[in-house]
Amino acid sequence: MTETTVNVAAMQRRVEAWVRTRFGAANMDRRERAARLLEEAIELAQAEGMDEPEVQRLTGFVYAKPRGEPAQEAAGVGVGLLGWAAAADENAWCLILHEVARIESKPIAHFAARHKIKSDAGVAMKATKEPRS
Repeated sequence: MTETTVNVAAMQRRVEAWVRTRFGAANMDRRERAARLLEEAIELAQAEGMDEPEVQRLTGFVYAKPRGEPAQEAAGVGVGLLGWAAAADENAWCLILHEVARIESKPIAHFAARHKIKSDAGVAMKATKEPRS
């Protein structure tokens, strides 16, 4: 294992612990994590000025193709993030470190309230237990 692999694995465990303590173990469901990933990707597209019709066209284009393999598609997400970071003159790893530190600094109640709004709207699964620190 390389140092980079160890750093990524440690960060992955750190984020997993954050999800479990804020939303419960059931929220580590792969479809739920894919939904949260999609939400963030849409928010990035919106922040970059893409409008909703553009996102809908791209969604239709993707769903017109055969279903891919999850691991390969996840790798493509990572490559896409790295490409965006290069185009934006950002350091992807620094962005990730900053975001994890930011979300870990927020009170659990902040995310519980946000998650309840999403689950009540039918766009996130219900929290499976009381969040804990």
